[in-house]
Amino acid sequence: MRNSRHHFPLAVDRRTLLQGALGTGLFAPYLSLTAATAQTTFKANPFTLGVASGDPAADGFVILTRLAPEPLLGRGGMAPQPVDVTWEIAADPDMKQVVRSGIAMARIEFAHSVHVEAEGLEPARDYFYRFRSGGVESPIGRARTLPAPGTQLVQVKFAAAGCQAWEGGCYTAWRAIAEESFDFVFLYGDYIYEHAFAAVDREGRPFARVMPNDFFICFTLTDYRRRYALYKSDPDLQAAHASCPSCRASTITKSRTTGRPRAMAEARPPTRCWSVAQRRCRHGTSTCRCGVHCCRADRIC
Repeated sequence: MRNSRHHFPLAVDRRTLLQGALGTGLFAPYLSLTAATAQTTFKANPFTLGVASGDPAADGFVILTRLAPEPLLGRGGMAPQPVDVTWEIAADPDMKQVVRSGIAMARIEFAHSVHVEAEGLEPARDYFYRFRSGGVESPIGRARTLPAPGTQLVQVKFAAAGCQAWEGGCYTAWRAIAEESFDFVFLYGDYIYEHAFAAVDREGRPFARVMPNDFFICFTLTDYRRRYALYKSDPDLQAAHASCPSCRASTITKSRTTGRPRAMAEARPPTRCWSVAQRRCRHGTSTCRCGVHCCRADRIC
């Protein structure tokens, strides 16, 4: 009796395999993705959050930006495709003496942010940088390398900053920092706060400015990205970041009573409060114990 199964060769050469894959459209998603990357255009300015530099060393630093035409949306107003971003580092503020350049890819996995580690630069001097994508140029930022190890220092000019609650008012201190041309800024903590929207303080006094009313306590990665985007939308903070590198400390705000991170101390764990069957909050009210209005299917309290 003849075997009804088809017999295939045990080996297929690479050319045949690739031709077959292309013929069946197996690589079509990747080819279309490449095309989408090459034809990127923006309906609005993608550099709404400005530029920044950090982690300075004697031979370089990190330069950063994020593409976000609509920064407070979940994806910053970006399509899911990766986007090419050109970066340049120059020895002069007019960007005519470019000493380093390249192309970085902004991916949705990292919220279309760009993180470039520049090396091989001269110690103890100013450099300037910018980004370009879809025919749009970012603001020009200033960075500075550290002195070479063992160098005798005459002075170090830096600022220390932290605890910048959005509701506290305008960031005029950041504007002053931007105008000083510091060697670097040391960020000692509390760059953002994770609490939910509030219009008044504990004494009932209105805040100088408030967050959008759809800003709940931060739990998810999207929550944190939106919170950072809100803070970074401040023009004075953007100017300060563009003026010099930042050095940061890794800290977590603690509650005075529990020692836990504040968002955890003031809120319940991130479990859904919504009961689809009963169409009501399981706490029996329209407001969760954490103070967040949670009787919506798409919210977490």
